[in-house]
Amino acid sequence: MSEKIKGDFREKIGKNLKNLIEEREKENTLRKLDASIGKDHSWLGKVFKGQQNFTIDSLADILIQFKIQPKELFDFVLEFDSKKKKS
Repeated sequence: MSEKIKGDFREKIGKNLKNLIEEREKENTLRKLDASIGKDHSWLGKVFKGQQNFTIDSLADILIQFKIQPKELFDFVLEFDSKKKKS
């Protein structure tokens, strides 16, 4: 996967995650959110911006904490370079 596509993937996940959490926790600040999942606020902010790589376990912790279904998070399409051959 190209670096651009990987970056787009992280950005879309981060944006969806931020929006889904905000829908459920409108009154909480970012710092309160980090405390509830045990991560530093700068880490979570970077995830939201697509700048931070994360583990499946970290993602699962967030989804469980905020009762987010994986299908809600991954509701997006990636644009692939159509010129490259598929293998």
